[in-house]
Amino acid sequence: MSSQSSPLSPTFSELSAFSDPQLRPAGLLWVSSRITDASLPIETLDAWYAEHERDILNCPGNGGRKCFLGFPLFLRYNNLTTHPIPTNAEDVANLRPWSFLTLVKLTNTSWLSSPQFLSVPHNSAILPKRPDGSLGYISDVTLAALRAYEIAPRYGDDSGFPSGGPKFLISIQTSILGGSLWEFEKQLAKVEGFEGRLGCRFDKGAVLHFEESGGVPDGLFFFAFDGKEAPELDLQSLDKHADRVDIWELRSAAGDTSLNLGG
Repeated sequence: MSSQSSPLSPTFSELSAFSDPQLRPAGLLWVSSRITDASLPIETLDAWYAEHERDILNCPGNGGRKCFLGFPLFLRYNNLTTHPIPTNAEDVANLRPWSFLTLVKLTNTSWLSSPQFLSVPHNSAILPKRPDGSLGYISDVTLAALRAYEIAPRYGDDSGFPSGGPKFLISIQTSILGGSLWEFEKQLAKVEGFEGRLGCRFDKGAVLHFEESGGVPDGLFFFAFDGKEAPELDLQSLDKHADRVDIWELRSAAGDTSLNLGG
């Protein structure tokens, strides 16, 4: 169980402010992570996420159509992509592959700076204790990068995005739009199981606890698939238009799965 008290109870005016789509754009929270303590069983991480998931879903002030009831959609994914680790990189740790991805639907990104969100505990009796005997924190055993994205205006032909948690997601991070990216998108739309796409833009104004060192590409595209197996990709065709490509497989979905990340 978490050692801290439940998230702060907001006033009606606070709820209204953080649920006002005019304050900041609708978006999503991206949390990519990997285990840094090799002795940590994956079952322990899953148990912590189950606890943290409840804290997030019950945390007031955000939630799309359920704007006063907490977050509506909480998705977890495993990374199926293998990336080389450059040994001559200045920041090798930051370039290693992320093992997991958590996506949380946001009514607007300003909620990430609210007392309600910031009060959500990150320590737990589930995690290994610290040397002084106090409860361990998730940051003791994992490395995480938190980003906020706003749902971007549609680029070109947008075929929509499915509700709930798509079985497979391809994420493309890019700082250059057009060219081979559009050609690659046409290829993806023909792959068996293709369901839709979603364009996002990095929200530089959102202040988060942990961020990656170095720059983050402004653009992020998700492509959803529901096939039996992960789609096979010819990544060479992307050329310079993709800073990073990852393929994710759904691990769990919670909240209102009638919603989708973009709508």
